[in-house]
Amino acid sequence: MTALASVRRLTKDDVARYRALRLRAFQESASSFSESFEDEVNQPIEYFQRVMMMRCDDGDGDGDGDGNNDSQEHFTLGAFATAMAAASHPPVSTAVSLSAPVAGRVPGSVAGSGSGSQEDEPVLIGIATFKRDGRSKARHKGYIHTMFVAPEHRGCGIGQSILRQLIEQARSLDGLEQMHLWVLQPHTSAARRMYERVGFVMQGTVVCRDLKIGGVYVDAAYMSLGFS
Repeated sequence: MTALASVRRLTKDDVARYRALRLRAFQESASSFSESFEDEVNQPIEYFQRVMMMRCDDGDGDGDGDGNNDSQEHFTLGAFATAMAAASHPPVSTAVSLSAPVAGRVPGSVAGSGSGSQEDEPVLIGIATFKRDGRSKARHKGYIHTMFVAPEHRGCGIGQSILRQLIEQARSLDGLEQMHLWVLQPHTSAARRMYERVGFVMQGTVVCRDLKIGGVYVDAAYMSLGFS
């Protein structure tokens, strides 16, 4: 069983390991995400910081990436395992090495934690991002996306630990009433069952052929969680 060291918010210091795990998710679990490895593998490091926590400069002088400088409304939680536990559960796929260093990008392996850490430093093994709707008519809603736990660390409740903490932190936001997410392959998805265990319910009917991944159509379902 994986020894979970902590679940915490990621910061700019975590962006390299976040990038590595995010790309690994899109590479190894392509049918679980609308984003793709091919679209993101050559993006600069600032892109990953922006999708992780909206803290890249977009030219408006506030230091963020979309005009919103409130980290309470857009954040990513990461689950960390002890280095010993991570070493005892090596990645199930072969690493894909990136090209030589490019300015503004982080070289290294896609598979694994990507932390480049010493042996005693916890390893990032799971992620999930929350973002509140910025539209004035939809401020009562927030969204979860890019939920992923490395396959070799699944079955230990790590995904639920991330989700429960994310929900608890988002619940404290003033005026937030609902959380929403999309899940792919809803008829067979283990992710759907995990979301249901923490309180999410299906909304409406399944959207058939929502995406086309590698020539195969993938269905999607919309799920929500209301705060009473």
